[in-house]
Amino acid sequence: MRLLQHQFLEHKLIVKDRRFYIADQDNYPIAIFEYRDGTKELKLKDKEDGLPLFLYKAILSSDAIAEDKMALNSNLA
Repeated sequence: MRLLQHQFLEHKLIVKDRRFYIADQDNYPIAIFEYRDGTKELKLKDKEDGLPLFLYKAILSSDAIAEDKMALNSNLA
């Protein structure tokens, strides 16, 4: 959660059902981040209800989150 807070300073972070929703200033979700424990590293990108979904399993790094933030920002622009 702290890694997401540091990457998305200009957005709000909403936690619900073990998921992290990145929301704009109007509390409208713009992306979903989810982390799952595991032994095999996995990083997936998908869409759920029209929102980008970033799923991490057994991997959590600020570099990976920064990369996904850049991809998200390029899609929003």
